[in-house]
Amino acid sequence: MGQYDAGIRARYLEQHDLTEAALAAMPADQRAAIEKEIADQIKREMAGIEDDETKTTDDVTAV
Repeated sequence: MGQYDAGIRARYLEQHDLTEAALAAMPADQRAAIEKEIADQIKREMAGIEDDETKTTDDVTAV
């Protein structure tokens, strides 16, 4: 996992009042569902799409 991915993961956990320890202690199916949500969030952000469906500044063409 890259530094960018780790930052997204940490932010996701913080926004959902979770810690790595709490995540590790969850039942496997619940943990897998959250891990999928985190992976999806990383993919969305790496594609330049924020939660509100707007583009990041990297996607804006300079004039």
